[in-house]
Amino acid sequence: MAHAATVQENSTRTVFVTAGIALLLLATAATALHVVRGPSYALALTGGLVFLVWGAWKPWLLPAGYLAFMILSSNQSDQEYYPVFYHIMTFLPAFTAMVILHFADRTVNPNTIDHSPPRPDFLGKLVLLFLAWCTFTYLRGLAIGNPLNFMMWEISYISMFFAYFFWRGRFRLHGNMINWNWLLLALGIGTAFETASLIMIHYTDVISLVLNRILNRQPQITMLTVPLAMTFFLTRKTTWTRTLGGALVLITMIHVFLSQQRSLWLAAVVIAFVYFTLYVFRKGFTLRTLTLWLMLILLIGALFAGLLFGAAYVLNADLSVLLTRWEDVQSLTDDSFLIRVWDFRNAVEEVGGQGWLGLGGGQLNNWVHTMKYFYYFDFSYGMAYYKGGWPMVILMVAVYAGVLIQGFRLYIKAKDRLVQLLGITYTSTIAGVMFVGMFNTGMLYFRFIFIWMLIAASATVLLEKMQDEEDRQLEVASE
Repeated sequence: MAHAATVQENSTRTVFVTAGIALLLLATAATALHVVRGPSYALALTGGLVFLVWGAWKPWLLPAGYLAFMILSSNQSDQEYYPVFYHIMTFLPAFTAMVILHFADRTVNPNTIDHSPPRPDFLGKLVLLFLAWCTFTYLRGLAIGNPLNFMMWEISYISMFFAYFFWRGRFRLHGNMINWNWLLLALGIGTAFETASLIMIHYTDVISLVLNRILNRQPQITMLTVPLAMTFFLTRKTTWTRTLGGALVLITMIHVFLSQQRSLWLAAVVIAFVYFTLYVFRKGFTLRTLTLWLMLILLIGALFAGLLFGAAYVLNADLSVLLTRWEDVQSLTDDSFLIRVWDFRNAVEEVGGQGWLGLGGGQLNNWVHTMKYFYYFDFSYGMAYYKGGWPMVILMVAVYAGVLIQGFRLYIKAKDRLVQLLGITYTSTIAGVMFVGMFNTGMLYFRFIFIWMLIAASATVLLEKMQDEEDRQLEVASE
């Protein structure tokens, strides 16, 4: 017994000594890298080594961590707050590691949900067709000598569409789609508090906020978290969880307002309209549901007006100050609007007779407002036309329309209340994404494509599981 105790004590001491030496080496390496290359590299080294030691055997951890990394982290740069340490070039190596871990997981845990063969997936085929045309577009860009300045940036963003197949494989293997949706909601709530804290730190009066606005790109997540919060609220059964759900809805709506992004404000109206229209008519179209729908539309309008007047009261500001950024839009003299029109007009003129091919991947556009060449202008549909012609526009729209259709099918076919409301969530979110695509490049060159593909795969696999259950019931009934 004494010998066993001594062996155990020596083993424990060895573990602690080894861990201490490893931590000392890690601290030394991180400090050296911090001095030589800066804090971002030191953080990347630390995070990577910790992941390799502790988390590599947990295949869910890397995608979950990367979602948090791309959504939550912000840094200031001349009144703009971009994801700190986030660079588009981090996606391909991180995504490669995710895929490798997924295949390792599939080898160890083969199809733990069921053994049904995968069903035909029309959305997956649309994504493949879109990626095939993008491949041609970038090969053509290389062949005709387009500048390489930003080509790898573009390719990294386009590669995010491959995430559809990664998420579809993960969900087919483990089937935990619901948990990932709640994770996204939690991250969105964290982003709302992050935005509010940045405003409190850097602005002392409402006029500065309205005129200068805070721009950190993260508020785009509200196109998912607003309907997700509503779904959470509508599926809770106890008083305290309902109260929590109501608080989450309010937080996400405030986040939309604080974003100071007019396109996002309009998208929130589109999302709310689609969500509540589908929700009210989920059991059929009757005079009662029509009356309820009209009442909800009025209620939504009253809610938005209440938020606006409430903000004016709380901030002790005249309402006209809060509406300053809409005055030029009404008179069609708004600089942001005119810049988009001019940039797209110049792009169309530059494409000329090559409308069915575009100018190839990597082609730089002359921004009207800066007179500098850059790889994009703020119009997703026009950007796709500029790079890959009409086929790229059509296929890009087909992919997002396919996600919208999958969400709507989920809404129509689901018998479970939560799943049906997730179908409404996906449909309204993608409607918002396609609307905002008229004002930014979010449908083509944006890190949240990784998230849009997550909800696309979630809808697909939820539909597959429903069909599997229907088939099993038919088999039982026929026996």
